[in-house]
Amino acid sequence: MRNGRSQGITIIELLVAIAISSIVGLGLVSLQYILSQNQIAITKSYKSVDSANYTASILAKEARGAKQSDSGAYYLYSAGDQEIIFYSDIDLDGNTEWVRYYLDGSDLIKETIEPSGYPPIYDPLSKNISTVSENVVNGNIPIFYYYNEDWPSDTTNNPLPADNRLGETSTIKIYLIVGSGDDSEKRYTVEASSQIRSVKENL
Repeated sequence: MRNGRSQGITIIELLVAIAISSIVGLGLVSLQYILSQNQIAITKSYKSVDSANYTASILAKEARGAKQSDSGAYYLYSAGDQEIIFYSDIDLDGNTEWVRYYLDGSDLIKETIEPSGYPPIYDPLSKNISTVSENVVNGNIPIFYYYNEDWPSDTTNNPLPADNRLGETSTIKIYLIVGSGDDSEKRYTVEASSQIRSVKENL
């Protein structure tokens, strides 16, 4: 005698199985998305830190060689918290370039001008502009700090206030904070300092 209850899978059981499979599949997709986003964020942070380290190193090297311009201008043209302009032979071609670093939003920008003509001039129309570091989140925290020849023994007058920087700076510190979003735990600091060689030689 045949049993009245079907021995196969009922429609309800099939629907339940499909629903469970869909939920599990959606969960796996969501997990994969979260993991991939975290991996992207980690990679992005690594690249930002690596770029900031390289930039700070290059900037410190260039500032170390700061000197009088080919037109006779003083080696340090502007000494702001988030902008610095100086003269230095950054490409070792025998000409002293005009060099500017400044923060634009979350990008650290570098501008350079080669001297031309005789007597030498620095034509703004020949300016080269590049982004050298991204995801800089210093906010109101200075990127550049300036110190006189008595640093580090003189902690009273250092870092130098804005009014004293152009005439007294002999050491420059670069301080970059890089990261993404508002998560302070995912922010990294990069520091470098440079003693200006031409100032040291004239002491």
